Amino acid sequence: MTPAELHAARTALGMTQGALASALGVGRRTIQQYEAGDRAIPELVARIVRAAIKNREILNAIAAA
Repeated sequence: MTPAELHAARTALGMTQGALASALGVGRRTIQQYEAGDRAIPELVARIVRAAIKNREILNAIAAA
């Protein structure tokens, strides 16, 4: 997943960087770094975000765990 794809997915989910960070259990700055291309996006994060596009409840389940 590229930084632009992550940004587009987050936007499509209607989430702020902070909300996505919270759902994934990372800091908002980490999401900023992913989207800016300053930090590699882990494959696990990419898979979770892609799955969330298909089923938003995935993020809610992860955040609640």
